[in-house]
Amino acid sequence: MRKLFFFLMSLIVVSLVACSREESVINNPNLLKNQSVEYDLNSDRNVRSDALAFAVHQALRQSPEFSVALKKEVLKRVSGDYEVLLSNFSAMSITDSSPVTRMEDDITVGELLDGYLVSGVQTKSSGSFIADLQNQYPNMQISVPVHAEDWDEENYIPTVVFVPEEFSDGETLYVPGYNAEGESVLLDAINEPSEPVVVIGMSERVGIIMPELPQQPEVPTPSAPTSLVATQSAAGIMLTWQSSGSCTGYRVYRKVTSDSNYSELKILMGQQNTILEDRNVLASETYSYYVKAFNIPNDNLLDREEWASSFVYSLPSNTVVCQAPSLPSPITSLETYAQGTNVELRWSCDQNQNAQTEIYSYFSNNTSFTLLNTLGGNLTNYIDTPPVRGQRIIYKLNRVNGLGQSSPVYDFIYPPYRNTASGSYVYVSSIKCNGDISEIESWVNGSPEFYLKIVTTDEQENPIVLQDKIAFSMDSRDAVATQFNRNVHNWWCFDPSKDWYSTLTFMLVEYDTYKSEFSAEATVGISRKDTILGFNVNLDLSMTASFSWENGDIYCGQAYLRYFEDPNTVLYFPNYDIQVQLSDNSN
Repeated sequence: MRKLFFFLMSLIVVSLVACSREESVINNPNLLKNQSVEYDLNSDRNVRSDALAFAVHQALRQSPEFSVALKKEVLKRVSGDYEVLLSNFSAMSITDSSPVTRMEDDITVGELLDGYLVSGVQTKSSGSFIADLQNQYPNMQISVPVHAEDWDEENYIPTVVFVPEEFSDGETLYVPGYNAEGESVLLDAINEPSEPVVVIGMSERVGIIMPELPQQPEVPTPSAPTSLVATQSAAGIMLTWQSSGSCTGYRVYRKVTSDSNYSELKILMGQQNTILEDRNVLASETYSYYVKAFNIPNDNLLDREEWASSFVYSLPSNTVVCQAPSLPSPITSLETYAQGTNVELRWSCDQNQNAQTEIYSYFSNNTSFTLLNTLGGNLTNYIDTPPVRGQRIIYKLNRVNGLGQSSPVYDFIYPPYRNTASGSYVYVSSIKCNGDISEIESWVNGSPEFYLKIVTTDEQENPIVLQDKIAFSMDSRDAVATQFNRNVHNWWCFDPSKDWYSTLTFMLVEYDTYKSEFSAEATVGISRKDTILGFNVNLDLSMTASFSWENGDIYCGQAYLRYFEDPNTVLYFPNYDIQVQLSDNSN
């Protein structure tokens, strides 16, 4: 025994194998070199272990197949550790395309390692270094004692070290070997490295008898399911089938009919679990299905892929084909009506029970449409109590099923303040003159007198005079307003689908009774529901009509009131700055 630096070991190996390997410094905190160690460098076991470590290192660098095979074998953990006996591993066949063989062919691991030995390594009787080594040391093994599960064998070349004959747990500080670049290194034997390391050593477990696992009973093959049926459902395709006997569960397969390959749709556990609704379908697409029953071994703790591969399957069931439901058709003929103090929506639809009708509303205080209700597929009307009056509410309806929504349909309404189920009175509460009274009535004629004419239209938009020459006399010239509280019209909405859009046109004249009559043209207000130009009710003033007036009367102008507007409002007559206060009651 002599105390030597590790590079001396390299020199002795060179003398044995007729080659040289230069040392170099590496940048890895776990790999230490130039540390003083005491090894018998003339020991046959140490020399041969070193030669095997170098051959394994070369195989890892140049033969991907070798790396894959080594990881696969140590992960089997036959003895309980991540290790494989050299004698077992060397007899394995692999397909190697490395520079050693220079061909893609099957060779044994032992032949591959012999090819990576440096020329000059002495063999004994067999002519194979590996064969001699495993005969001389039958317990020699190759292991990956740490991080074996994390070894990326395709991209990472681990350091390879060997355990010297003089190794002692807790006392030997370093073990020699070769890093990924083939440089001689010493690896810290006390602190665990952070990466996988391949170790050449002697098995501590040869001769240990591992407990035998209880033999699993043979798993019976179940009978194939029968009577598979596929039908459309509200949300997709419903599958049902019959069990033909005892089984652990079922595996359902699906494909788009135009494709060639099936894929797994669902695994169902339990013999009685024979119903499945496939909701992951595209509207109007056609799908094919079949089902297999399966049994599995008891207490199977494999991962999902291995678990599924352990199934014992039946023959497939019959194959069925079914088209997924279409998207629902849009509703038609949506109309909104004022009904009392509510709004009624009416529409038509295909009444498909697999679809529902969603009702949304929107008005100026909202930031988006709000879902009001979802109705059954055969319903065609809905009553809404609107939160606002006299302003536009837009309603949106669409049909929906499990696959999506139809195109939306819209309509709108201005819910009136008035109750459309009864008459609603129109009162003139007061008349107020803001302008110069002398411009419409000289002082010699005393206080002003007014005629109020109220006009509307029939269904053909012909003018109809509702009130003609309703007289209002001011109390005095000094008064700026006079209270009347006079009922001038009973506005009754007999046909909510039409009449609530009606408009009253008010015409105001300051009259003098001693004058003769004359004729004049006036416009009549007509409200129209405009769904083309953007959800509006337009006040059309293009209708003109001839009316008789007293000669010399002063025409103060016209003002308009639509049915849905606030009944407690002020009408402005622009010619002489006159205001008429309206109300729906006598107070």
